Amino acid sequence: MKNNWYYKSAEGIMAALWTTNPMTVALLKPTYTPNLDTHLTWADVSAQEVVGTGYTSPGQLLAGKPGTPVYNPGTDRTDLQANDSVWGPGASFTAHYAVIYDNSGSKPLWALVDFEADQTVSNGTFTLDWQSVGLLYIIPAP
Repeated sequence: MKNNWYYKSAEGIMAALWTTNPMTVALLKPTYTPNLDTHLTWADVSAQEVVGTGYTSPGQLLAGKPGTPVYNPGTDRTDLQANDSVWGPGASFTAHYAVIYDNSGSKPLWALVDFEADQTVSNGTFTLDWQSVGLLYIIPAP
């Protein structure tokens, strides 16, 4: 038996939360050890946040989220979009991960971005290019 969500149910609910809540991106140190099962809120990872020049805790709000979810009926996919996140000029720090979380209520974690290598900026600009690589998307299970 195969089950799927309708767009206005699971995808629509998640997308509505995305567009209305204060979604935030924070950078984490190379020493962070991800645990997708037990790290559930910002409090679980905040001790591993990057420290450096040009970076302010607890990360930055994701700006430019569309007022309504961007749904592609051809792929049955809902794209969660935002403007690029930029720290600098003059930023100096090293990060290995970015975490996206809802900065309201219990501050639940939504996603972990693994850069797959340490990323260092020294008196420069650090950019997460969400527009070209995408940020998050929701697609129903087949």
